[in-house]
Amino acid sequence: MAIFRKVNVTFWKDEFIESLTPEQKFFYLYLMTNDRTTQCGIYEITIKHISFDTGYNEEKVKKLIVFFSKAGKIKYSDKTKELALKNWVKYNYSESPKVKSCIDKELKSVKDRVLIQYLYCIDTHPQEEEEEEQEQEEEEEQEEDGEQKPPPKKVVSKMILFKESNINNLETFTHSFLGSQYEHANFAYYFEVVSNWAASKAEKKIDWIAAVRGWMARDLKDGKFIKNDYNPQKNVKNNGFTREGLQAAFDARFADQK
Repeated sequence: MAIFRKVNVTFWKDEFIESLTPEQKFFYLYLMTNDRTTQCGIYEITIKHISFDTGYNEEKVKKLIVFFSKAGKIKYSDKTKELALKNWVKYNYSESPKVKSCIDKELKSVKDRVLIQYLYCIDTHPQEEEEEEQEQEEEEEQEEDGEQKPPPKKVVSKMILFKESNINNLETFTHSFLGSQYEHANFAYYFEVVSNWAASKAEKKIDWIAAVRGWMARDLKDGKFIKNDYNPQKNVKNNGFTREGLQAAFDARFADQK
């Protein structure tokens, strides 16, 4: 069965792509369509393999990988020889149960778990959870055998500021909600509102993605959800939103968030 990788037509109109040299465009397109790519956007590939396919020497390949890594488009693990494409989910999202099942299976086989957190903003299949499940099973077996149950481990969750979270810029903020029921939200609006509110209150949360999801869900329920066609009064100094409008927005929506 043939395997195909699609390229969205908007790829060529992307501001970042337009800024690249022909060599960089070719290399980035290769990373998206080569025979090692997977449905989840993380795959194993060596520098030598890339060099063979593209015709570039290994030094050139390493320089291009560094370039795209610094640009925030890829992450390469020298330890496991795995590569993650940041925008993969954005351009390859699917509601198909078969595709989701395939992605779930592929993510479990990823060796460098940091790449999962990088690509999906949350660790979808953390090794820690698997270890905890195994420990729980062992504890249950010990109880059945009459052995004394060891004291449970204390899990410490760290509260962090919004600016310390992994959605502290508009790009990662947007990617965190693509493919969800909130993918039609005006992300520039919500990012501005949340970041301003969080900064003004010095607010800390354990999971900022979950917090924003909760706020969007409440907006949907209350009929206040801001979609991507929202067009308030322009103000160039504030990403297209007036200071007064933003102030009123986060005061109205988040006044009860503690």
